Order: sequence, then structure tokens, then C-alpha cells
Amino acid sequence: MSTVVNDVAGVRAEYQQLLEKYQQSKQSLERRSRLISLLRFAIFIAGIAAFVFYSQSEGGWAKMALTAGMALTALFLAVVIFHRRVIARLKTYEMLCAIQLEGLSRLARDWDALPEIRVPTTISEDRGVMRDLDLTGRASLFQLIGSGRTWKGRELFLRWLLTAERPDEVTARQEVVAELRRNTDFLQRFELIGQRAGGNDRDPAPFLDWAESKPRLLNRPWVIGLSRLFGLAPIALGVLHYFSIIEQPLWFLAMLWNMLLTALLAKKVHAIFNLVSFHKDKLGHYSDFFKLISESSFGADRARKLQDQLKVGRWNATEQMTRLERISSSADLRYSSTTYLLVQALTLWDFHILYLLERWQIHVGGQCRRWLSALAEFDALAALALLAHDNPTWKVPAYRREDRPRLECVDLGHPLIPPESCVTNDVELGPENTFLLVTGSNMSGKSTLLRAVGLNVALAGAGGAVNARTMSCSPMQLATSFRIEDSLAQGISYFMAELTRLGQIVTLSQTSQTTGTPPVLYLLDEVLLGTNIEERRIAVQAVLGHLLRNRAIGAVSSHDLSLADAPELKGRVHSVHFTESFRDGTDGPIMHFDYKLRPGIATTTNALKLLEIAGISLRV
Repeated sequence: MSTVVNDVAGVRAEYQQLLEKYQQSKQSLERRSRLISLLRFAIFIAGIAAFVFYSQSEGGWAKMALTAGMALTALFLAVVIFHRRVIARLKTYEMLCAIQLEGLSRLARDWDALPEIRVPTTISEDRGVMRDLDLTGRASLFQLIGSGRTWKGRELFLRWLLTAERPDEVTARQEVVAELRRNTDFLQRFELIGQRAGGNDRDPAPFLDWAESKPRLLNRPWVIGLSRLFGLAPIALGVLHYFSIIEQPLWFLAMLWNMLLTALLAKKVHAIFNLVSFHKDKLGHYSDFFKLISESSFGADRARKLQDQLKVGRWNATEQMTRLERISSSADLRYSSTTYLLVQALTLWDFHILYLLERWQIHVGGQCRRWLSALAEFDALAALALLAHDNPTWKVPAYRREDRPRLECVDLGHPLIPPESCVTNDVELGPENTFLLVTGSNMSGKSTLLRAVGLNVALAGAGGAVNARTMSCSPMQLATSFRIEDSLAQGISYFMAELTRLGQIVTLSQTSQTTGTPPVLYLLDEVLLGTNIEERRIAVQAVLGHLLRNRAIGAVSSHDLSLADAPELKGRVHSVHFTESFRDGTDGPIMHFDYKLRPGIATTTNALKLLEIAGISLRV
């Protein structure tokens, strides 16, 4: 089902309609499940009664009671199997309802109701940008992409946000996102599979390491020979002993030998089982993902290429991952202590399962990384598509390489603010050798504007839609200085921590010049607050001088209005500001912000008014 919704109200109505539909199905299945539970109980009691009657009867009545008891037992088992299917369907509808509620929470930016998605620990670089722009954590962009995401998909999504990609690559992603954002059915099914997998998936690196490594058992022919020779020996010798062909109970010695062999090698064999079963619960869901992607129809070239990665020749990802899941499930017999010991002693069960696993490893293991990479890319694209679907007013930006870095936005808004309360502004950064100076009083919107710029640039570079009516930008490396933290453990003061961060930004801009990588887009919020005004002015001018010489463009928020008139920055500053208004209220002055940008330097301050509003008297 493909849908086109033009406003947030339409998306909200869509989620609400689906929620009501799935709730009705869920309630119907709950009623059916309760009836089946009563039926199971009634059949169980009737079966017990039949066997009790059989134990106390003779002749024809006993035979009839036994027949009835066996029939009721078979019927009970059939009802149990049917009930499990009903319960599975019920859980599916419960998850579908949860998906719709999560969608409604995303629209309302209800952060308390949204699950916080775990960030892959493999992402270590650009932690400052991630924190400054609220890419991760609570009330972040990550919370808006839905919880049904794979580990590799989340990792790739975050890398896309942090990387300045080639325009042709971004265009290819934009085509897939534009197609998927209209395909509600695909997005819902994709998220459902992710929910079944437990939402926050685990890192598949240990599984991939095993899949690509050399087998242990198949490299030891003597172990294979022994497992085949003694695998059925106890049973064969037992049959021969039963029919008196062999007088001695050699079957018992064969069982002892099997247990000795197990004791010697079980630790190594079970280590392999544990490595594969670490992801066993996910293997079946991986095959569900692969099946959904493979069987869907796509028009975008990138989507079709990803489909092809899942079905090259005889290596069909869906079938092979399903096969591995079945083999891995057979290895779980080791968790049933009594049954396992008997079966292992009679058949050397573990070695046969390991043989099947390693046969799969040899023939299929080398394809797994390619399959999971294709799934990760589809997952990241689906995350961008879900953002675009939930925010239909967001537009696809013009992302192209230009000789000079530049950013032009019309009606740019912050992606994490609810649409109904989000104020938009026109923003322009560039050309090179210039920067945007944002001034204004406290709480007027300076930091929010800078974060809006950074978040939208990150989304544009990833291939997603942006919160703007129009946006045009070139590839740029994001560099930010917002939430600087001191460190008592490392003996670093706030001022030194901020200097270190600014030094990293300057170095990045210099590197981009010498290596030919995309230029830097810097966003600096209230730079160098940890020192006096005069030294701060000199230091900020020095930092900006380096950045301007290295073709970087950006925006700086500051309370220091004199920056606009600094001789060293003359002709390079584009000044804009926010302002506020006051009116008298019954309990004192009431402050109002409209969060609209105006040209020039700020003309108002509000620190003393804020003291008064906070109830702090200005009289000492």
C-alpha cells in the first residue's frame, strides 16, 4: 500500500486509523484465545476422566474409555498447536499497535513515551558533534527513527549523518528515500520485523567472525570419522545384544566412549554453538528482513542493487539464513540436561550438528557480510524514509558539489521541535571567507538556530529530507562547539576543554585544504565564555581568522556585539539577531519571544528582566 500524505494531521490520522484497526483485531484474538483456553481445559479434564474411567473399568467399557482418552489427548495437542498460532498472531497485533503508538509519539515529540535507542559502541569519532546536535541520546534524532532497527543499520545511519558524502551517492539515497516514504506498508512491515527481533539488535561482529573463519571440525578428519563410526554404535550394538547376536553388552561401552569423547571436545564444540547462537534469535528475523526486501518491488536503482546482493546465484540470503537458524536451533538440545546426555551418548549429536554448521560456514559464510551490509543500508534508508513520512512538509534538498561552500535555506526549522510549535527562518551561510554572527539576548533562540542548521545539514548529507521549504548545500564536514565539559579526572578546565575543541576544528579545516576533502561548516555557540571579555575577543578573532583562511563557512552565536565591528573581521561578518518583547502581567513582567531572525546586531538585553521574573530583587 502506497500512500501520499501532505501534512502532519494526515499522518496522525493515518496512524490513528491503523491503531484502531489493529486494536479491533487484537481484541478479537484475545477473545478467541480465552475461548480456546477454556476449551483446552475442558478437553484436558475430559481426557483425565477418560483415563481414570479406563483404569477402573473392564471389557468393552475399558476399551471405549481408552480410545476416548487417546482421542482426547490427540485433540488436546492439536488445540495447543492451534492456540500457539493464535497467540503468535495476537503478539503480532500487539506489536503493530505499539508501532502506531510509537508513531503518534514521534509526531508529538513525546520523548518520555519513545524508547531511547542504543548507540553502537563502534562509533567513537565525532562524539562532540553527536552530543552538540542531539543526534543521539534522549530527545534526539535517533529517537525519531523508530525502535525497530538493526545494529548495523543504526551504525550506518549514524555514520551517514557524520560523513560528508559525494553528491551522486546522496542522490542515489534520496531516490530510495523518496520511494519508501510513500510505501507505508513496507515501512510498517520492516519495523514489525525489527520489533520481533527485540528492537535494539546486538552487534553481529562475533557471528561474522565465525562465518568467515576456518572450520575446526572439518579440518580434523579423524574427529569426523570417529563421530560417524561411533555415532550410531550404541544403538546398533544394543539391537544386536537384544537379539542375542552379541552376548556382551558392548552398547554400554560404546556409550561410555561417546561420553568420554564428548568430555574431551564438548567445551570447544559448545563454544562454536554459543558463538552462532549468540545471534540465533535474530537469524530467523534476518531471513524475514531478507524475504521482505527480496520480494518487494522497487523503482530506484540503488534499491534494486541492494536486492541483487541478497540473491546472487545459488546464494539466496533468505533460504540460507533460514537453514542456519534451523541448524542452530538443533544445537539447543544441550540445554535439556537429561535428554541431551542420553541422545549425546547414543548418537554424538553435537558432532553431527557441528558438521552441518561448518558445512554451512564453508559454503555460505563468506556471503554473510555482504548480506548484512545490504540489510544495514536498507535499514538506514528506511530510517530516513520514516522521518520523511512522519514529516511530510520536509523537502528533499538540492545537494551538489560547488566550487565554493554555500548553504541556502528558506523556512529552516529545527527537526526535533513539534511541527505545530516550530518557528522557521531563512538562513544563508557563505560564500567562503564570511561567517554568520548570531546575536540576541538569553533564551531568544541562538543555540536552537545553530542546531537546526547542523541537524538539517547532517540529514541532507545522509540523503534524507530536511525541515525546510527549500534547501541547497554542498558537501561539508560538520564541526561544532556547544556543550563543552570540563574533566576533574583529567585535570582539564572548561576553558581548556573549549580551546582543545576549537583547536580540533581549526586543524580539521586546515586538513580539508591540504587533502582536498570537503570544507568545514562550523557552528560555535557562545565561544570562550571561560575567560574575560578582552581576551575572549582576541581569541575568537584568531580562531575565526584561521577558519576563514581555510575556506570554512559557519555561524557563531555570541553576546559580544563588538565582534561585528572588529577590524580584522570587517566585511566578513553577516549579522543577524533575535529579540524579545515585554508586557506587564499581574505577577510582574511577561517576556515573549517570536524566534524570528532579523538583520543586524541585537539591540536589546534581558538579563536583568530575567532576574526580576525569577523573583530576585535587584536591590541589595
